[in-house]
Amino acid sequence: TGWTHRSQLKNERQSAKSYPPHSRASPVAIVRPLSRPPRPPARPPPPATMTSVDAKRRRTQSFSNEQYAAGAICRVTLHNFMSYSDAELFDPGPRLNCIVGPNGTGKSSIVNALAIGLGGTLKLTERGTSTDDAIKSNTQDGFVEIELRDGNAPGKNLIVRCDLQRRSPKCQYSLDGKKVTNKDVKERVHKLGIQIDNLLQFLPQDRVAAFTQMKSTELLHETMKATLPDEYAEFEELKKLSEHTMEMERDRDLKKRELDRLCQLQENLKVRFIKTSRRTW
Repeated sequence: TGWTHRSQLKNERQSAKSYPPHSRASPVAIVRPLSRPPRPPARPPPPATMTSVDAKRRRTQSFSNEQYAAGAICRVTLHNFMSYSDAELFDPGPRLNCIVGPNGTGKSSIVNALAIGLGGTLKLTERGTSTDDAIKSNTQDGFVEIELRDGNAPGKNLIVRCDLQRRSPKCQYSLDGKKVTNKDVKERVHKLGIQIDNLLQFLPQDRVAAFTQMKSTELLHETMKATLPDEYAEFEELKKLSEHTMEMERDRDLKKRELDRLCQLQENLKVRFIKTSRRTW
């Protein structure tokens, strides 16, 4: 180890050259200066930017079609909506459940777009009261377009579009390009299990306090609506029938008491009539 004298290194090199290439004799080993261990071969540097195609390929490879539920968000496109001039959230995957980021990065704009685009209002997010509050400043119109996976049938997505115009009190909705009403949109997304007014499914930042103040019975009902929508619909129907039955029973009791009162009055009048008749005869 260590450094070898220069003259000794020169002699060793000359002696090594005197052996023919086919000779089995081994020359004196040449001692070279020690250096740090050789580095492993460097990996190729990653691309400076990942294209949308590469990102989409990676996502589609990590999730199978069976992992996507009907109604999962495939795309959200915004135009002149709140803080965005033009933006698109494309293929967020089947497990999107939270939007995070620093203040002022447009989280609320995306949340409001989901609320309005799926048939709700800005009151759900407490970030406005009218369509004018949703349109970007210094513009006259905008739109939100949401694509839902398998919204029409397996392999056929549903496109919900909401057009906004300044000074117009209502939003103009369309399903796959066909104009519909807000009620039609709510019914369609409800069939896909989307409940935009349920805090257990859609919880804006400004509604967290309201969520924590819900009573246990309210939490139970909202949980049933979110997890067992069909069973909850049957429960609500049975609840209405029960309330109707109780109302009919109360009405029956009132009518029975009224009937007893009239029967008693009739008996009293009958007795009085008999007494009056006897006096007359």
